[in-house]
Amino acid sequence: MEPESFMFFSTSLNDGFPIELAAGTYSIRIREGNGQIAPQSERKLIIFSARREGLGYTIIPQTKWTTPEQADDPSQVIYARSGSTIYLQPFVEKEYNELHYTRLEKPQSTEGSSDRWVWVHIQPKEGGYLELLRHGQVIGRVERKPYSVKQSPGPALAYEVVEYQAEGEGSRSRSPDFEGYEIRVEPGQPSYTIRLVEPDGSVVVGSEREIRLVKTHNLWALYLLPLFPLMAGVSLTVWRKGKVTPLPRQGEFTGK
Repeated sequence: MEPESFMFFSTSLNDGFPIELAAGTYSIRIREGNGQIAPQSERKLIIFSARREGLGYTIIPQTKWTTPEQADDPSQVIYARSGSTIYLQPFVEKEYNELHYTRLEKPQSTEGSSDRWVWVHIQPKEGGYLELLRHGQVIGRVERKPYSVKQSPGPALAYEVVEYQAEGEGSRSRSPDFEGYEIRVEPGQPSYTIRLVEPDGSVVVGSEREIRLVKTHNLWALYLLPLFPLMAGVSLTVWRKGKVTPLPRQGEFTGK
């Protein structure tokens, strides 16, 4: 029998100086017991806070569940193929200055810019349900459910996402692979909006996202677009050659 999952862990004992300050820039230093400042102990301390809070989504495509995507910014649009199925996992998120957050997570990194901002997932958003809207009218409601991923037999290594079903009582069942809100993108609908609603009926601020359908038919027209500039250039070259009168060769005279 598979043993129970390990529920506890411990770390080594650490000690230090706890600091709790408002956002801003400070200088810190160590003063010895004799009242002298410890040499080379002064450092610049930056305390930063989030610019804003919101709700982000992890998007799990049914056909590519191992490579989820993110929809963090409230203005970001979610694109999906007609007839496909995606699973959304909401997260409480905060937006931080990219440079400050990068230095916090990777002190030796040279990445990050002070004029850019980055959304950071803080914790999963539990409870509530998703509403589907079209033209401002609610057309559906989706509950959060657990799902399992099954691998199809054969060399193709295909996967199938199905709703989780616990095994019978007394037997050790497999845990679900993930939980989320299932969105089935119906054909023929150009776009609609989703939003997360609390159990008390209030809409979670910043949870709205637009879902747009990506057309996959008549893709041949897209390949023709790059040919238009090339055809125009060839036509212009031929037209110019027809307008230019060749110069007479040495010893020849052209005249009327």
